[in-house]
Amino acid sequence: MSIRVYRSITDLPPAVATAWRYPAQADLFLSLDWFECLYHGALAGEVTPRIYVLSDAHQAVAALFCAVGPDPRHLQGLSNYYTMSFGLSPLAADVDLPGAALALARHIGDERPRWHSIDLRLLPADAIEHMNLAGAFHACGLSSKVYDQYDNWYLPTQGQGFDDYYAARSSRLRNTIARKEKKLRKAHQVTIRIFSEDNDALTTAVDDYVAIYNSSWKRPEPYPEFIPTLCRTCTRLGLLRLGVLYVDDQAAAAQLWITTPHKALIYKLAYREEFANLSVGSILSRELFRQALDDDRVSEIDYGVGNEAYKRDWMSEVRKLQGLQARNPRTVKGAATLAADAAKALLKRAKRA
Repeated sequence: MSIRVYRSITDLPPAVATAWRYPAQADLFLSLDWFECLYHGALAGEVTPRIYVLSDAHQAVAALFCAVGPDPRHLQGLSNYYTMSFGLSPLAADVDLPGAALALARHIGDERPRWHSIDLRLLPADAIEHMNLAGAFHACGLSSKVYDQYDNWYLPTQGQGFDDYYAARSSRLRNTIARKEKKLRKAHQVTIRIFSEDNDALTTAVDDYVAIYNSSWKRPEPYPEFIPTLCRTCTRLGLLRLGVLYVDDQAAAAQLWITTPHKALIYKLAYREEFANLSVGSILSRELFRQALDDDRVSEIDYGVGNEAYKRDWMSEVRKLQGLQARNPRTVKGAATLAADAAKALLKRAKRA
């Protein structure tokens, strides 16, 4: 298995770039469309891409999208807090992932000058190739460890329609939404719209989303152009579901969902603080769940990264997202990092005792 390294997204050969575009790469967050959006919308100027493309018999079969930041001897995944999942990106179900992971780890471990450290984050714990990658790094003489990062709540829909799904939610949730919605509609005109097509209405809806987010409890986006860019990308790919709830023609709550043929991902949500006591976010959630279950007929709804309590009202299952760190004990900096990690682990155990 051969490996080529590309230091720019635009350097990828046309055939390779096409192969990694959605839907040829069915996982949006492992597709070239996503990495282009993330890099140009948030990471350009901060990191330099380093893309490893693995080929078998002159045909590209897998890739790992990495980057190098301010520390030129630290290799990291091309990811940040906008990323929902990350990992080795195969092109077909029959790719030899253990073999690809071993070949990739050997290549990275043998690169000169040597990497002091390697850090890959937001790896799904149930993806066996990541364990293969960790083992392969270790086999190549690197000290590697896998650690838990975040919970990821999700719902296998099992063909359920919205009415059956919603009836199974807690009576507390359903009664609260019904009571708050009755109060809201009694005093105000309420409109809920779900935007998915690229037109003037979508542009206004994205502006409404940004305004809501900036007036919510959340900190303003550090990269203001990222979400509009992501919305345009998802619209182009037919994946956008942008729900906005209006109270007396004022945008009060918004949710950005990304919906592929099999999965609806709840990517971002926000509501204006002045409407918090009227549960506008939950009312909007109900309608977007109806869209996902009755219209899009997805097999899974994913509530993204984090263990917020409200997610348990809507989801039924939880899985782990993990990080993978590899340190090179043959470099001074790598050894120092290993010593620091060991000291932190001892301190943590001492506190528990």
